[in-house]
Amino acid sequence: VELSGMKRCAGGCGFVESRVMMLFTMRHNTTVRRARTKQGLPSWNIKTANVGTYVDSRVRSAQPRYRTARHHGVWSLQVPSRVGVVVSAAESSRTSSIETTDNAKRELLCLLETSVLDKGVFGVDEDVEDELAARIHALETCESVAVPTSTAGMQILSGRWRVLFTSVVILGAKRTKLALSPSGGSSLSGVVKLGEMYQSVSPQECKALNEVEFNVMGMVNGKFVIRAAYETVDERRVAVETEAYDLEPEKLKVMLGDNMKLLLKIFEPDGFLDITFLDEDLRVGRNDKGDVFVLAKDDAAPVE
Repeated sequence: VELSGMKRCAGGCGFVESRVMMLFTMRHNTTVRRARTKQGLPSWNIKTANVGTYVDSRVRSAQPRYRTARHHGVWSLQVPSRVGVVVSAAESSRTSSIETTDNAKRELLCLLETSVLDKGVFGVDEDVEDELAARIHALETCESVAVPTSTAGMQILSGRWRVLFTSVVILGAKRTKLALSPSGGSSLSGVVKLGEMYQSVSPQECKALNEVEFNVMGMVNGKFVIRAAYETVDERRVAVETEAYDLEPEKLKVMLGDNMKLLLKIFEPDGFLDITFLDEDLRVGRNDKGDVFVLAKDDAAPVE
């Protein structure tokens, strides 16, 4: 019955007429068969053109009236069938949206895994740069699972995120001063190797903790930490301000000296940050300096 109603709304008149004819015939057959049996007459099937004509006239001329007057059980079922069309269309749209988002995520992650080293800190090859920008933009055009700064959005943001890509680059004199060595670089290019980069978010306190891990000469593991506070500006923007920074372990401060300020200048989060895409396992953000960040959910580690 529901299929008949949907086809009728879509203009499939011929199919509907045959379906309604069948339903009417089944209902009428039972009534006539019982009546004729009681009268001692032989039972028979109604498959004549008269019944078809009768049902056809009802479908063509009286259908709107029967929707409201609710004569005959068949017509009373057409209201839920129309609701079914709306639900089906909404579900179809939602499925299509999810598939689009999944494809955009998969294509971006594939490119990052195969073509981007050191999270992009030392730059990206020119033949990859445009494609990477296009795939990030494709994901940003997808709908987030929640408004980023809403209560639901903040629940998703809460926890620890691992940086997969950043357009913040450390090149030239900056890289030399910090003695940084890219992946695959020789020992002459630097003695410090970058490790993982994390951001932990605590919506309850409106705090964020940024961590940059590194290794010195393969012997000492260190971590540069920036503690920041943020406040909501609009549906997807937050204003961020650095509260403190530190370098661990202590002996690395002596080794780095004044270059600690250079580290802060490179990684400080001060300013605006727009969260341009958010779901349970991936996030994209852009700051007011023009930098873009792609992060993956790591765990629910709280801000210390």
